[in-house]
Amino acid sequence: MGRCVKNVFDRVDIAPSYDMGFVFSWRMNDDFVDSDPWTFVVQESETPKGPWKDISGKLVNTFFFSEKEPRVAPKDQTLYFRILLKTPAGKYESHVESPYCSLSRREFLLAREIMRKEILMQEKMAGVLSLVWYKSIFGPPCTKCGDFVLGDTVDSCCPHCFGTGKIPGYYGPFPAYVSYSPMDRRKGMQRPSGVDELYATPGRVIGSLRLKKDDVVVDPVSNTRFFVDAVQNLVEFRRYPVIQSVTLNEIAKTHIVYKLGAGEVCK
Repeated sequence: MGRCVKNVFDRVDIAPSYDMGFVFSWRMNDDFVDSDPWTFVVQESETPKGPWKDISGKLVNTFFFSEKEPRVAPKDQTLYFRILLKTPAGKYESHVESPYCSLSRREFLLAREIMRKEILMQEKMAGVLSLVWYKSIFGPPCTKCGDFVLGDTVDSCCPHCFGTGKIPGYYGPFPAYVSYSPMDRRKGMQRPSGVDELYATPGRVIGSLRLKKDDVVVDPVSNTRFFVDAVQNLVEFRRYPVIQSVTLNEIAKTHIVYKLGAGEVCK
């Protein structure tokens, strides 16, 4: 079915990172529904037409990759990247992307320097090393709880997809520093059971995480888990987030996402 989709990859993002090489993330077309596993490989070249060299291992059912070592390259060197995908139904490749995307080299380096100072502040003073689970909004549909007529999940507590309807339901965890602010108490409307009070925790993160609504942030000290609610860019270059402010809503201990194990932390 995926072969009928003209553009399998909807978007490829390459983020600046001061302590690593580049951080890659990608999004698939919502109409692409090949069966799993989806195996990705990130490649680089010095020209848009190749030859291409693998820079990642096989990434199974994940949509994020970060290099582990800083890059040392001449300042005038131009690099190009693409993502390869292999599924049981066929092979696909993304469009070719340069590392700076819509940013100029100067803007890219400025964004990376701002991130460096932000992470330094969080490492030394304000931040807590936390874990991030990204909610899957595309991917192979769950065959255990999926409604193949409407395309939705029929079991919000499904142990296979964690109620998302996609496999995997969440991918990660990824280590990330988060600056947690004091919890806000927000009173709601009067209900028969009393006044509805919501508690939200403001947080601050670097923009390369690209957090979105319903992603999960874990405070490993207390194993408290939060859903990401509102996301606001505090610093951005040409719509690229550099520093973000997020609203975190604490998740009830009985929720299925508490069964997401720490497992092996992705780097």
